[in-house]
Amino acid sequence: MLRFFLILLSFTGLFTGGILARANEMLDSTPVAIIIEDGKSPVSMADFYESGGDLPLSDQLSMTYIPDTYMFENYFDQRRQNLTSKIPKSKNQIEIFNDQSSRSWYLKASIPENHLTEVKSKASYKITSFGNVASGATTGHDFIIAKSEQENTWENTGFITQFFKDIRISFEDSRNKLKFGDSISGKISYDLYQVPKT
Repeated sequence: MLRFFLILLSFTGLFTGGILARANEMLDSTPVAIIIEDGKSPVSMADFYESGGDLPLSDQLSMTYIPDTYMFENYFDQRRQNLTSKIPKSKNQIEIFNDQSSRSWYLKASIPENHLTEVKSKASYKITSFGNVASGATTGHDFIIAKSEQENTWENTGFITQFFKDIRISFEDSRNKLKFGDSISGKISYDLYQVPKT
C-alpha cells in the first residue's frame, strides 16, 4: 500500500512541477537493420516414412488462394466427352505461402472418386483423363498443378503465385445418355505436399 501511495505522488508531481526539457537540446538516433531469415519448421524424415512418401503439412506451408469456380462447356460427341474450362486471367492462378527457401513442394489437383455426376439423374461418369496444357492432360484423376521452381532463392519464399492454363477433363458417356440442357457437377480438390530434403 505504501508503494502505491508513493507512485501516486510521483505521478501527480509530473504534472505540477512544470514543463520537462530535453537535456542540452540533444537528439540522436540509431539505425535499424532487419534481415528476413528462413523459418524454423524442419522436415521430419520420420514423418515422411510414416506417411508412405507424402509428408504432413508444415505450419508455414499452406495454400492461400485457389480458383473459386471452374466453368466448363461442351458440345455433343458420341460417347466421349472432352471438356475444357475457360478461366478468367484474373483467376487462373494458385498462391502458396512458404517460409523456407530450401523447401521443395508441389500442389496436386484431383477429382474425388474419379467421377462426375449428372445433376438431375445422378448418373455417374468415370473420368478418363484430367489435367491442363502443361501436364498434357495425362490419363488419371490427378496431376501436379503447381510446384517449387526457384529453390534456395527468395522466389521460393513468402507468397508464391503460379499461373496455369485451362483445365481439361475427359469422360465416357458409353450409353449416350446425355441430352441438351443436362448439367454435370463435380469437384476439384487440392493437396499440398512438401518433399523431404535428401
